[in-house]
Amino acid sequence: MNCDEIINEIRRLELPLNKFVVFGSAPLCMRKLRESSDIDLLVTEDLFDELITKRGWKPRMALSGSDSAYIGDVEAFKDWPGVSDPKKVIEEADVFEGVPFAKLHYILDWKKSSGREKDSADIEIIEKHFKEEKEKVENKGM
Repeated sequence: MNCDEIINEIRRLELPLNKFVVFGSAPLCMRKLRESSDIDLLVTEDLFDELITKRGWKPRMALSGSDSAYIGDVEAFKDWPGVSDPKKVIEEADVFEGVPFAKLHYILDWKKSSGREKDSADIEIIEKHFKEEKEKVENKGM
């Protein structure tokens, strides 16, 4: 899934902006670090309930043990392993084309704490990105 597809899918859902943030691997895609195979959302508890009761999303238990709801390739969570304050992650989102995406440091923290082998490549990608960004800032100051 490329960045345009992610943006279009999120817009199609017409979700209230202050009640969700795109999480998982899609924030890497928006920063041109890699593509994403799906869209994961971290949502407020009231939006989570609305998705199931009023919008036809299907509830299920995620592999992490968290409650989730899904429709198509989009899955919403009201909590996320390793995220102690979902509201803060939502409030601090970086906005791309009108859609809120989690800051990369939250993605990095989660991927490091998950201990999953499949996250090691993303950890390297994010750490390299942070190093390059730091070097750009340092070089501008010279």
